[in-house]
This record gives sequence, structure tokens and C-alpha cells, in this order.
Amino acid sequence: MKFLVILKFRIHPYEFEDPIGLMTATQSYFNDALAKGSIEMGYGFLDNGSFVIIDADSTEDLWDVIHLNPINWAYEYEVKPLVEMSHLFKRFFESVEQSRE
Repeated sequence: MKFLVILKFRIHPYEFEDPIGLMTATQSYFNDALAKGSIEMGYGFLDNGSFVIIDADSTEDLWDVIHLNPINWAYEYEVKPLVEMSHLFKRFFESVEQSRE
């Protein structure tokens, strides 16, 4: 299962006791998750925060990917499950066909 996770800072990184150490640990966590495939991609927003696409087998795995991040406590999260576009189109066309019968 794939999830879009939008992360917005509740606490600005400059306010951290050790911002360099914490962001270095977070960068390492992100790179390891990319290498393992639990995070497929991630991008930052210009104004605040970032997003990642997480590939998880269960909601428990999703929770682990989010909450084992060293900086998880500084974010608020928005999580959206994702559906492959091919599946979405397939189901759409099927539902239209059924409605015409």
C-alpha cells in the first residue's frame, strides 16, 4: 500500500537544541528508508515542510516509518492512501458501464 504523507513543522528546526545533529540523523533515516524502499520519494515545500510517498504493507508498518523518524515529534502529519491510476480508471469505466445497464 502506498501513502502520501505531508509533514509540516510544528516547531521550527532553528528552535531545536541541536538542529545540526537532529537534521543529520533525520537525513540518515530518510536515506536508509529510500534505500530499503519504505520511502519511495520525498520533496520539500518552499514555505514549510515536505512530503514523502511511503510504501507499507500495513498501517502498523506505516506508523513505524513515520514514528521511527528521529524528528517525528516536531511535525504534524496528513496521511492519504494512494490508488494506482490504472486501477482508478478501470473501476471508473466499470462503474459507468454498470450504470448504463
